[in-house]
Amino acid sequence: MVTAAQRLFHEQGFDRTTIEDVARAADVAVQTVFNHVASKEELFFADRVPFAQALSLPPQPRPGETCAAAVVRMLTAATMGYLASLEDPQLRDMAAQVEAVPALTRYERTVHTRAEHDLAANLAAAGVVSHPRWTAALLLSTTRVFAHEHRQRVIAGTETVESLARLEAELPHHLQLVLELTAREARAQLV
Repeated sequence: MVTAAQRLFHEQGFDRTTIEDVARAADVAVQTVFNHVASKEELFFADRVPFAQALSLPPQPRPGETCAAAVVRMLTAATMGYLASLEDPQLRDMAAQVEAVPALTRYERTVHTRAEHDLAANLAAAGVVSHPRWTAALLLSTTRVFAHEHRQRVIAGTETVESLARLEAELPHHLQLVLELTAREARAQLV
């Protein structure tokens, strides 16, 4: 069903594809589609947001690595993995549709909000910061801004290997700054 839906979204576009089209292509009843997903937007994003799934897992520090460093590594890897996936024409088309269709943009924000809550819970459980929700919001805002800017360049056909390499080098620094800021604020509150 997901494969049929994503093929139709790619061929026809999100707005021109109905749940009835998906059900017919998957040879299932419309109700069967809704038994698996709550909305057409959810179906569009099904199995296409591995970065959000990665954030639902607690950071796994490597030997000698702090939890904060593991968070930076995890977020950088998730962001860079997403951006590298845009080399796939179907995923690039998906990104272009997200940019062009307000309902998909809103749903993507919902995905990010859930990922933010998951990250906050994982930060709290790992004892990384005393303000996990604020820290998670700042960390994911940082990754979103950088990823969104690069995604727009990919869609426009103006991205370069150099710009992706620059992002991969800069993003960990910015994420580390966020963690330092929130840690400093937490220490100031204790005084």
